[in-house]
Amino acid sequence: CERLPETYCIVSPLGCFGLYSAILDEVEEYRSISTSAVFAFLKSVINHPFPKPGEKIEVELPSWQKVEHKRSVLVLQRPLDSRLEHVDFSSLFSSLSVSKVIKLFASMLLERRIILSARKLSKLTGSVHALSALLYPFQWQHTYIPVLPLELVDMCCSPTPYIIGILGVSIPELETLPLESVLVVDLDKGTFVRTVGDESDLLPIRLSDALLNSIIESGDGAPQRTVLVESFLRFFIELMHGFESFLNLNPRGSRASVFDGSGFRRKKSSKAVRRFLKPFLTTQMACAFVHREHGLSIEEKRGGLFHIRMNEFVKEQSALTVRDKLRRRKYSRKTRNT
Repeated sequence: CERLPETYCIVSPLGCFGLYSAILDEVEEYRSISTSAVFAFLKSVINHPFPKPGEKIEVELPSWQKVEHKRSVLVLQRPLDSRLEHVDFSSLFSSLSVSKVIKLFASMLLERRIILSARKLSKLTGSVHALSALLYPFQWQHTYIPVLPLELVDMCCSPTPYIIGILGVSIPELETLPLESVLVVDLDKGTFVRTVGDESDLLPIRLSDALLNSIIESGDGAPQRTVLVESFLRFFIELMHGFESFLNLNPRGSRASVFDGSGFRRKKSSKAVRRFLKPFLTTQMACAFVHREHGLSIEEKRGGLFHIRMNEFVKEQSALTVRDKLRRRKYSRKTRNT
């Protein structure tokens, strides 16, 4: 009789997709021999502790006569931050211009209502997933539905923030709904079907222009994944630089705040940045970020791409400050001599 299909599934609270994919690739190869070969391999994996962020483990592969491995060890590496792993930005950036993606990004930061539509399921889900990944190290805290069924399209009338994806067949039904203050994006046409009207003015101009230029100057065609991750991360680093100094490490009482947002905002020299931070720091994603950072240990702050880049930025700014002081001191000496 015909053999029924088999499914091997890894259940884990950690989203290390690359690591799991490497394991399942080996499972598929060993399954071509027997289930015993699969179990022997999985036993070798389970005997190792799960790697910490950024670390790797080496799993000794069991030998079987029918498999000629080019290697005797499988290296499994866990990324520094799994939230950026297994994200494909190609669907989003091949559908929309960089400037439109930045406007979408700005709307997300202020937790507005966003609807994306596409005829193909793969384009829709890939774009919605990529869009939310641009928020790293922040995380979307509200309704998030990559594909909303036609029967539930009325949910788009919700007054709360959301990111919702709908297939093209839902567009006629969507057009009949009384939508207010919603950004509707047609991924197939690369256009904004409906806007709030102020999307171009939400971000501080200096940070917005720097973000746009860093992506555009990376070259022709769709920007590379590394360029996108680093560009949007740099935006957050410049925006949130110095926030740790305003964390209240020993809050007293249940009403004590863990973060002095007003003090942090006043410390910023740019009026545009202060103006943007006022609504941004009250969002759920900003509050969740601050509480998460407040609870991290010193050891945990050493890992993760965000903390690594923030430390690099601090050193970069310190070097600039030293050079500026030396330049002013040199200029002062010249002035006295004349």
